Amino acid sequence: MVVALAGCDLGRPSALSAQIAARQEVLDPPQLWRAEQLASGGIAVAAVHVCAAEVHRAAFLRPGVEVNGRPCATFGPAVDTPRLHQTRCQADGRDFQVRIDSSGDPATAFTTTLAIRPLDALSPPTVVTRRYTIIGPCPKGWPVGRQARTALPELG
Repeated sequence: MVVALAGCDLGRPSALSAQIAARQEVLDPPQLWRAEQLASGGIAVAAVHVCAAEVHRAAFLRPGVEVNGRPCATFGPAVDTPRLHQTRCQADGRDFQVRIDSSGDPATAFTTTLAIRPLDALSPPTVVTRRYTIIGPCPKGWPVGRQARTALPELG
């Protein structure tokens, strides 16, 4: 069987895809967010700027969970409130408890703490805390989803 794409220029977006993107920007204007990974004590150890639409902002609050770079598939009932998401997941044949707490205003600035703990051991959870702050409109020419590392403030 031979499958061919005729008449497609994969190097450039089509006029239709450009129209869809323009319409999406009107309905859900992308915003530039600063995402910081925090160490204990709330000190930022890494930061990126992200041009995000609503679907990305929702993922800030409920990120997909990975264990050793592999997806952790959720199973069973979950607790899901505006400030807490708690569930179980499985990766590489092991079960984990996942808890995501959030605080702040999801529209402007908030912090999430993700804790994941294996259910087959008494080991402490792995904890990742991130702080998200809206900066404003995305820079001209930045498509939704674009990310760039950004400098951290000097510690005095």
